[in-house]
Amino acid sequence: MPREFDLEWQGHKQTLRFGDPRLSPRAPRKKPGPRLQERDVRILNWIGRHGVVTHEQVTVRFFASDDHPGTWAAYRRLRALERVGLIRRDRAYSYPADIFRVTRDGAEAGRCGVGPAPLRPKVLATLDHDLSVVDLMDHLLATTPGATLTTERELWADWYRNLRSGARLPRLPRMPDGALTQPDGRMIAVELDLTSKSTRRIEEIINAYLASPYRLVWWYVTSETIATRYRSVVAAEKVDDVFDVRVWNRS
Repeated sequence: MPREFDLEWQGHKQTLRFGDPRLSPRAPRKKPGPRLQERDVRILNWIGRHGVVTHEQVTVRFFASDDHPGTWAAYRRLRALERVGLIRRDRAYSYPADIFRVTRDGAEAGRCGVGPAPLRPKVLATLDHDLSVVDLMDHLLATTPGATLTTERELWADWYRNLRSGARLPRLPRMPDGALTQPDGRMIAVELDLTSKSTRRIEEIINAYLASPYRLVWWYVTSETIATRYRSVVAAEKVDDVFDVRVWNRS
């Protein structure tokens, strides 16, 4: 087989050799993805730590201002992060809006410390509660200067890491919906109930917390009527110094 040959095209003749790069098919150029900004890393970190969020929550947290709603800016950025595989959008039929989760690459880029949230039936069953917790925690951080948040996903991740390291831990601990650490080091468990629980269930939760390291629990319910009933159970158990029942609603 000849090592070189003549190529003629439109009256032009040229001698080419095998291995000439001009004979190799050109690989299609990849469109460059968006460069990650510091805000992108914070968005990925925040989504990953909470597990699932909505477009509206991302807008309020990272893009809205007094003179600009930020809706389209948030939409474009989420689309860009989705396009490069750092987040994924899901349609949950039990919820009127799309929800967003980080992918494995997104969790790594956001330095989340926890893996992507699965979208199993158990997760979908508590979706309204989980999204409400996101809003409540943002509200508490905004109104509790100097406090830091550990989400429920982070608490479970820490528990499993300690369990794998051989630490002796309770088999099924009571995990709050989140934990606020005050500037003075106090850790406050945060519990949110969107519906009223039975007296027996309230007592079970109280006993579970009394066996936990938490010595202060902010227990949020959605109406003053429910709060009054919870407070009566707390008073009957003589644990008013541990449980602070409060009313909160998503705006």
